[in-house]
Amino acid sequence: MTNRAHKLYNHMKQFNNKTIEQNKRGFGLLEVVVAAGILIMVISGVAVLGKMSVKSSVISLDRVQAYNLAEEGAELVRQIRDTNWLASPNRSWSAGLDISAAPYSLRKNADNSWSLLSYSANDDITLDNKTYKREIFIENPTGDVDSKLSLYNPSLANSNGEILRKIRVAISWEEYGQTSSTEDVTYLTDWKPSF
Repeated sequence: MTNRAHKLYNHMKQFNNKTIEQNKRGFGLLEVVVAAGILIMVISGVAVLGKMSVKSSVISLDRVQAYNLAEEGAELVRQIRDTNWLASPNRSWSAGLDISAAPYSLRKNADNSWSLLSYSANDDITLDNKTYKREIFIENPTGDVDSKLSLYNPSLANSNGEILRKIRVAISWEEYGQTSSTEDVTYLTDWKPSF
Protein backbone atom coordinates (compact mmCIF):
# COMPACT_ATOMS: atom_id res chain seq x y z
CA MET A 1 0.00 0.00 0.00
CA THR A 2 1.36 3.37 -0.90
CA ASN A 3 1.91 6.07 1.65
CA ARG A 4 -0.77 8.19 0.19
CA ALA A 5 -3.31 5.36 0.21
CA HIS A 6 -2.32 4.49 3.77
CA LYS A 7 -2.93 8.10 4.91
CA LEU A 8 -6.30 8.12 3.17
CA TYR A 9 -7.23 4.82 4.82
CA ASN A 10 -6.30 6.12 8.30
CA HIS A 11 -8.19 9.35 7.70
CA MET A 12 -11.34 7.45 6.67
CA LYS A 13 -11.00 5.18 9.67
CA GLN A 14 -10.80 8.17 12.03
CA PHE A 15 -13.79 9.82 10.32
CA ASN A 16 -15.88 6.64 10.69
CA ASN A 17 -14.88 6.27 14.33
CA LYS A 18 -15.91 9.91 15.07
CA THR A 19 -19.23 9.43 13.27
CA ILE A 20 -19.90 6.24 15.21
CA GLU A 21 -19.00 7.98 18.48
CA GLN A 22 -21.36 10.89 17.68
CA ASN A 23 -24.22 8.48 16.90
CA LYS A 24 -23.76 6.68 20.22
CA ARG A 25 -24.59 9.84 22.16
CA GLY A 26 -28.38 9.47 21.47
CA PHE A 27 -31.01 12.02 20.46
CA GLY A 28 -30.50 15.72 20.82
CA LEU A 29 -32.91 18.06 22.58
CA LEU A 30 -34.22 19.46 19.30
CA GLU A 31 -35.06 16.01 17.99
CA VAL A 32 -36.98 15.16 21.19
CA VAL A 33 -38.97 18.42 21.01
CA VAL A 34 -39.89 17.85 17.34
CA ALA A 35 -40.96 14.24 18.03
CA ALA A 36 -43.07 15.34 21.04
CA GLY A 37 -44.71 18.08 18.94
CA ILE A 38 -45.66 15.62 16.21
CA LEU A 39 -47.02 13.17 18.78
CA ILE A 40 -49.12 15.91 20.43
CA MET A 41 -50.57 16.98 17.07
CA VAL A 42 -51.54 13.40 16.21
CA ILE A 43 -53.16 12.77 19.60
CA SER A 44 -55.08 16.06 19.58
CA GLY A 45 -56.29 15.37 16.01
CA VAL A 46 -57.63 11.98 17.09
CA ALA A 47 -59.31 13.56 20.16
CA VAL A 48 -61.03 16.26 18.05
CA LEU A 49 -62.19 13.65 15.54
CA GLY A 50 -63.58 11.50 18.37
CA LYS A 51 -65.43 14.48 19.89
CA MET A 52 -66.94 15.39 16.51
CA SER A 53 -68.02 11.78 16.00
CA VAL A 54 -69.78 11.64 19.37
CA LYS A 55 -71.48 15.00 18.74
CA SER A 56 -72.67 13.83 15.33
CA SER A 57 -74.13 10.62 16.72
CA VAL A 58 -75.93 12.53 19.52
CA ILE A 59 -77.43 14.94 16.97
CA SER A 60 -78.51 12.00 14.83
CA LEU A 61 -80.16 10.27 17.81
CA ASP A 62 -81.99 13.48 18.76
CA ARG A 63 -83.33 13.88 15.22
CA VAL A 64 -84.53 10.28 15.06
CA GLN A 65 -86.32 10.77 18.40
CA ALA A 66 -87.93 13.97 17.07
CA TYR A 67 -89.07 12.32 13.81
CA ASN A 68 -90.58 9.46 15.80
CA LEU A 69 -92.42 11.87 18.12
CA ALA A 70 -93.80 13.77 15.12
CA GLU A 71 -94.99 10.56 13.48
CA GLU A 72 -96.50 9.37 16.76
CA GLY A 73 -98.39 12.66 17.09
CA ALA A 74 -99.84 12.33 13.59
CA GLU A 75 -100.85 8.72 14.24
CA LEU A 76 -102.58 9.61 17.52
CA VAL A 77 -104.56 12.38 15.81
CA ARG A 78 -105.55 9.83 13.17
CA GLN A 79 -106.64 7.55 16.02
CA ILE A 80 -108.90 10.34 17.36
CA ARG A 81 -110.59 10.55 13.95
CA ASP A 82 -111.00 6.76 13.79
CA THR A 83 -112.38 6.65 17.34
CA ASN A 84 -114.99 9.23 16.32
CA TRP A 85 -116.23 6.86 13.62
CA LEU A 86 -116.37 3.90 15.99
CA ALA A 87 -117.98 5.78 18.89
CA SER A 88 -121.26 6.61 17.25
CA PRO A 89 -122.69 6.71 13.73
CA ASN A 90 -124.03 10.20 14.45
CA ARG A 91 -120.72 11.58 15.69
CA SER A 92 -118.78 13.81 13.29
CA TRP A 93 -115.44 12.44 12.05
CA SER A 94 -113.83 15.73 13.05
CA ALA A 95 -115.11 15.91 16.65
CA GLY A 96 -112.20 17.12 18.77
CA LEU A 97 -110.21 18.09 15.68
CA ASP A 98 -111.20 21.74 15.60
CA ILE A 99 -109.32 24.03 13.22
CA SER A 100 -107.28 26.51 15.25
CA ALA A 101 -104.21 28.71 14.88
CA ALA A 102 -103.24 27.85 18.45
CA PRO A 103 -101.27 24.65 19.02
CA TYR A 104 -102.65 21.55 20.68
CA SER A 105 -101.00 18.83 22.69
CA LEU A 106 -102.09 15.23 23.19
CA ARG A 107 -103.44 13.89 26.45
CA LYS A 108 -104.28 10.30 27.26
CA ASN A 109 -107.72 9.86 28.80
CA ALA A 110 -108.71 7.43 31.56
CA ASP A 111 -110.24 5.06 28.98
CA ASN A 112 -106.88 4.97 27.07
CA SER A 113 -108.25 7.13 24.27
CA TRP A 114 -106.49 10.34 23.22
CA SER A 115 -107.72 13.90 23.04
CA LEU A 116 -106.33 17.25 21.96
CA LEU A 117 -106.09 20.06 24.48
CA SER A 118 -104.55 23.52 24.30
CA TYR A 119 -100.78 23.28 24.35
CA SER A 120 -99.01 23.75 27.67
CA ALA A 121 -95.27 23.66 28.44
CA ASN A 122 -96.12 20.91 30.95
CA ASP A 123 -96.87 18.69 27.96
CA ASP A 124 -93.24 18.67 26.78
CA ILE A 125 -91.75 15.21 26.39
CA THR A 126 -88.45 14.19 27.98
CA LEU A 127 -86.52 11.28 26.45
CA ASP A 128 -82.91 10.42 27.36
CA ASN A 129 -82.55 13.70 29.31
CA LYS A 130 -83.60 15.71 26.25
CA THR A 131 -86.82 17.77 26.30
CA TYR A 132 -88.89 17.89 23.12
CA LYS A 133 -91.71 20.36 22.54
CA ARG A 134 -94.51 18.78 20.47
CA GLU A 135 -97.16 21.13 19.09
CA ILE A 136 -100.04 19.89 16.95
CA PHE A 137 -101.81 22.24 14.57
CA ILE A 138 -105.17 21.43 12.96
CA GLU A 139 -105.48 23.60 9.86
CA ASN A 140 -107.71 24.15 6.89
CA PRO A 141 -105.84 22.93 3.79
CA THR A 142 -105.49 25.73 1.30
CA GLY A 143 -103.61 26.71 -1.82
CA ASP A 144 -101.68 24.15 -3.78
CA VAL A 145 -102.95 21.15 -1.83
CA ASP A 146 -106.57 22.22 -2.34
CA SER A 147 -106.12 22.57 -6.10
CA LYS A 148 -104.27 19.26 -6.48
CA LEU A 149 -106.84 17.34 -4.46
CA SER A 150 -109.69 18.87 -6.41
CA LEU A 151 -108.25 17.25 -9.56
CA TYR A 152 -109.00 13.85 -8.04
CA ASN A 153 -112.16 14.73 -6.21
CA PRO A 154 -113.89 18.03 -7.05
CA SER A 155 -115.83 17.98 -3.77
CA LEU A 156 -112.53 18.54 -1.91
CA ALA A 157 -111.95 21.96 -3.47
CA ASN A 158 -112.55 24.80 -1.03
CA SER A 159 -113.92 22.39 1.54
CA ASN A 160 -113.11 24.77 4.42
CA GLY A 161 -112.12 21.76 6.49
CA GLU A 162 -115.50 20.04 6.26
CA ILE A 163 -114.13 16.86 4.68
CA LEU A 164 -110.38 17.51 4.82
CA ARG A 165 -108.02 18.63 7.61
CA LYS A 166 -104.31 19.39 7.50
CA ILE A 167 -102.49 17.98 10.54
CA ARG A 168 -99.10 19.57 11.23
CA VAL A 169 -96.97 18.19 14.07
CA ALA A 170 -94.04 20.45 14.97
CA ILE A 171 -91.23 19.17 17.20
CA SER A 172 -88.49 21.43 18.59
CA TRP A 173 -85.62 20.80 21.00
CA GLU A 174 -82.38 22.37 22.21
CA GLU A 175 -79.21 20.91 20.76
CA TYR A 176 -75.76 22.28 21.68
CA GLY A 177 -77.16 25.73 22.40
CA GLN A 178 -79.28 25.92 19.24
CA THR A 179 -82.94 25.19 18.68
CA SER A 180 -83.56 22.39 16.19
CA SER A 181 -86.92 21.45 14.77
CA THR A 182 -88.72 19.07 12.48
CA GLU A 183 -92.26 18.86 11.20
CA ASP A 184 -94.61 16.15 9.98
CA VAL A 185 -97.60 17.06 7.80
CA THR A 186 -100.46 14.74 6.98
CA TYR A 187 -104.03 15.14 5.78
CA LEU A 188 -107.12 13.53 7.23
CA THR A 189 -110.33 13.12 5.31
CA ASP A 190 -113.85 11.98 5.98
CA TRP A 191 -113.39 8.96 3.76
CA LYS A 192 -115.72 6.61 5.62
CA PRO A 193 -118.82 6.06 3.55
CA SER A 194 -122.15 7.09 5.01
CA PHE A 195 -124.85 4.42 4.98
